[in-house]
Amino acid sequence: MRGKLDEAMDNYRTAIEVKPDYASAYINMGISWDVKGEFDKAIEQFQKAIKFQRENAKAYLALGNTLYNKKNLPQAILHYKTAIRLKPDYLEAKNNLKLALQPTNN
Repeated sequence: MRGKLDEAMDNYRTAIEVKPDYASAYINMGISWDVKGEFDKAIEQFQKAIKFQRENAKAYLALGNTLYNKKNLPQAILHYKTAIRLKPDYLEAKNNLKLALQPTNN
Protein backbone atom coordinates (compact mmCIF):
# COMPACT_ATOMS: atom_id res chain seq x y z
CA MET A 1 0.00 0.00 0.00
CA ARG A 2 1.35 3.37 -1.00
CA GLY A 3 1.51 6.12 1.56
CA LYS A 4 0.92 9.82 1.31
CA LEU A 5 4.65 10.50 0.96
CA ASP A 6 4.85 8.29 -2.12
CA GLU A 7 1.80 10.02 -3.59
CA ALA A 8 3.36 13.41 -2.93
CA MET A 9 6.58 12.29 -4.60
CA ASP A 10 4.59 11.23 -7.66
CA ASN A 11 3.08 14.72 -7.76
CA TYR A 12 6.54 16.30 -7.54
CA ARG A 13 7.74 14.08 -10.41
CA THR A 14 4.76 15.19 -12.49
CA ALA A 15 5.46 18.84 -11.69
CA ILE A 16 9.10 18.40 -12.75
CA GLU A 17 8.05 16.72 -16.00
CA VAL A 18 5.74 19.64 -16.78
CA LYS A 19 8.22 22.31 -15.68
CA PRO A 20 11.78 20.91 -15.52
CA ASP A 21 13.16 24.07 -13.87
CA TYR A 22 10.59 24.10 -11.02
CA ALA A 23 12.95 24.48 -8.06
CA SER A 24 10.25 24.07 -5.39
CA ALA A 25 9.34 20.64 -6.74
CA TYR A 26 12.99 19.55 -6.51
CA ILE A 27 13.19 20.87 -2.94
CA ASN A 28 10.04 19.01 -1.92
CA MET A 29 11.25 15.86 -3.63
CA GLY A 30 14.56 16.18 -1.79
CA ILE A 31 12.82 16.63 1.55
CA SER A 32 10.79 13.51 0.79
CA TRP A 33 13.94 11.50 0.04
CA ASP A 34 15.47 12.83 3.26
CA VAL A 35 12.45 11.62 5.24
CA LYS A 36 12.93 8.19 3.66
CA GLY A 37 16.59 8.23 4.73
CA GLU A 38 17.80 8.37 1.11
CA PHE A 39 20.23 11.20 1.76
CA ASP A 40 22.22 11.00 -1.48
CA LYS A 41 19.02 11.15 -3.54
CA ALA A 42 17.88 14.11 -1.45
CA ILE A 43 21.16 15.95 -2.01
CA GLU A 44 20.85 15.41 -5.75
CA GLN A 45 17.40 17.02 -5.74
CA PHE A 46 18.54 20.03 -3.73
CA GLN A 47 21.48 20.54 -6.08
CA LYS A 48 19.07 20.57 -9.02
CA ALA A 49 16.92 23.18 -7.25
CA ILE A 50 20.00 25.33 -6.66
CA LYS A 51 21.01 24.93 -10.31
CA PHE A 52 17.71 26.55 -11.33
CA GLN A 53 17.45 29.05 -8.46
CA ARG A 54 20.84 29.97 -7.05
CA GLU A 55 19.29 32.45 -4.61
CA ASN A 56 16.80 30.01 -3.06
CA ALA A 57 17.53 30.04 0.67
CA LYS A 58 15.15 27.14 1.33
CA ALA A 59 17.17 24.91 -1.01
CA TYR A 60 20.36 25.65 0.93
CA LEU A 61 18.60 25.08 4.24
CA ALA A 62 17.22 21.75 3.08
CA LEU A 63 20.61 20.72 1.70
CA GLY A 64 22.19 21.68 5.01
CA ASN A 65 19.63 19.61 6.89
CA THR A 66 20.32 16.53 4.82
CA LEU A 67 24.06 16.96 5.17
CA TYR A 68 23.55 17.32 8.92
CA ASN A 69 21.57 14.07 8.90
CA LYS A 70 24.48 12.45 7.04
CA LYS A 71 26.81 13.72 9.79
CA ASN A 72 28.65 15.96 7.31
CA LEU A 73 28.73 18.94 9.65
CA PRO A 74 31.28 21.11 7.80
CA GLN A 75 29.19 21.05 4.63
CA ALA A 76 25.92 21.47 6.57
CA ILE A 77 27.35 24.56 8.26
CA LEU A 78 28.45 25.98 4.92
CA HIS A 79 24.96 25.62 3.44
CA TYR A 80 23.23 27.01 6.55
CA LYS A 81 25.48 30.06 6.28
CA THR A 82 24.58 30.43 2.61
CA ALA A 83 20.86 30.27 3.45
CA ILE A 84 21.36 33.00 6.08
CA ARG A 85 23.38 35.14 3.67
CA LEU A 86 20.52 34.93 1.17
CA LYS A 87 17.83 35.48 3.77
CA PRO A 88 19.31 37.19 6.86
CA ASP A 89 16.14 36.79 8.93
CA TYR A 90 15.88 33.02 8.27
CA LEU A 91 15.30 31.82 11.83
CA GLU A 92 15.22 28.11 10.98
CA ALA A 93 18.61 28.33 9.25
CA LYS A 94 20.05 30.27 12.19
CA ASN A 95 18.76 27.70 14.69
CA ASN A 96 20.09 24.79 12.63
CA LEU A 97 23.46 26.50 12.26
CA LYS A 98 23.63 26.97 16.03
CA LEU A 99 22.82 23.29 16.53
CA ALA A 100 25.45 22.19 13.99
CA LEU A 101 28.08 24.34 15.71
CA GLN A 102 27.49 22.85 19.17
CA PRO A 103 30.61 21.21 20.59
CA THR A 104 28.75 17.90 21.06
CA ASN A 105 28.50 17.62 17.27
CA ASN A 106 32.23 17.91 16.64
